Amino acid sequence: MKNYIYLQALSQGIGTVLSIGMLLFLSAGTVDYAGAWIFLGTISCCAVVFALWLKFKHPKQFENRMYTKETDRNQRSIVRDIGCFLCCSLVLSGLDRRFSWSHIPEWRYTIAVALFLASAAVYRNVFIVNPYLSNTVIIHRDHAVIQEGMYGIVRHPMYLASFMVYAAGMIMLDTLLLFPLCCGFALLLVRRAKKEEIQLMTKCQAYKSYMTRVKFRLIPYIL
Repeated sequence: MKNYIYLQALSQGIGTVLSIGMLLFLSAGTVDYAGAWIFLGTISCCAVVFALWLKFKHPKQFENRMYTKETDRNQRSIVRDIGCFLCCSLVLSGLDRRFSWSHIPEWRYTIAVALFLASAAVYRNVFIVNPYLSNTVIIHRDHAVIQEGMYGIVRHPMYLASFMVYAAGMIMLDTLLLFPLCCGFALLLVRRAKKEEIQLMTKCQAYKSYMTRVKFRLIPYIL
């Protein structure tokens, strides 16, 4: 069973990278797209390192990451919208490369790498302090409100880390559509977080008081 889970993780990872590459290079009309290659290389390396760390340090959570089907209809709709938005972002970035709509200076890679590293630190902290973590919204019978680590700063640090990865990717892909795209992605994550909070408040009474203590959902002092 475990070997099947590992093979599933490997096939999902390869499939995701190939799909991203196809969207970028087809929309760009060329494989001569340095930002795309750097982006693909970065996310591939980060994903492999993180998956290995999770597999050996937190094997149960590694297995939980394989379950990706939402049981809640509203959450399924939001996940579908996020997926469509991500695909559109990649296509727009490729079109930006094809038609040279914009250009960000080379020092952008420094900012992007810093964001990737910061997101990795947030992801690591979340996996360490939250034993309930999964790809889908699941309220456990013994569910407790996590307030340690990043959960003392924002209510949804996993979404914060995802937002940072998205922003870093858009910077690497060299598009000045970065700001409106990031705003759109942040709003989709907030929409998902709001639905999740409704479920949490319904089944976990302590979550209401936690919300009064930690004011921000996604970005400290902003959102």
